[in-house]
Amino acid sequence: MLKSKISQLNNFKSKNPTILIVEGNHSTGKLANKTISDIKKQIPNSKIIYASLGKDYYYKDSVKNTNFQINGFFTNKNRKLSKEKCKQLKIPFDKFYIFPWENPKEELSELNKQLFDYSYTPK
Repeated sequence: MLKSKISQLNNFKSKNPTILIVEGNHSTGKLANKTISDIKKQIPNSKIIYASLGKDYYYKDSVKNTNFQINGFFTNKNRKLSKEKCKQLKIPFDKFYIFPWENPKEELSELNKQLFDYSYTPK
């Protein structure tokens, strides 16, 4: 069975696949760029499509080496934009989005550049 899986992977690599990378809330783009870099090392001829629900406007051009990108809306998650700029761009200045699968305390820790205690269990 393992030989079959390896054969499938090698066959996949040889066909120049298109790979979809999806992110819930793009912050700086570092994770997406690392993911793309790792994929390109393994499958250099692959085409990359990057999609995110939300994307921090300040870092809107930070993801590189893609063939296509799309996002649902822009945010000011990292608070780099002024209130005036947000108003001009119609981006909420003082809020960020939490998706149902995310932990609000973890997201706030990230914004405040603090380590999150993953041993914490909400009641």
